[in-house]
Amino acid sequence: MKEQYSNNLYMPSNLSTENQIVSGIGKKEAKYFGYLFLINVVVGLIVGVFTTMNIAVLVIVPMTIFAYFLVVKNPNNNYSTMAQIIGMYNYYNKQNSYKYKYTEWWEKYLDEE
Repeated sequence: MKEQYSNNLYMPSNLSTENQIVSGIGKKEAKYFGYLFLINVVVGLIVGVFTTMNIAVLVIVPMTIFAYFLVVKNPNNNYSTMAQIIGMYNYYNKQNSYKYKYTEWWEKYLDEE
């Protein structure tokens, strides 16, 4: 009878809590990949204007592969590298920045001489 009331919840690791389009990529990661892909195309077109389009393709393809590895989720912690970078950016922006300089009480009298 006691076994009926015990809490034996099993949560498997590597389980995502949101729908995924492809394994490791959900809606948010697909949005990040789209942004990175557009940046890659713009950089590739700029390179293509100044050089040849063959070199532009050689720039776009590796950058797109790199963008994929930035947005795919790590199965151990369900975070992508891009989400961690954005999280660090938001964290540092929310920190207090103090605009004053600390000095000792006697240092303000040094300039009077």
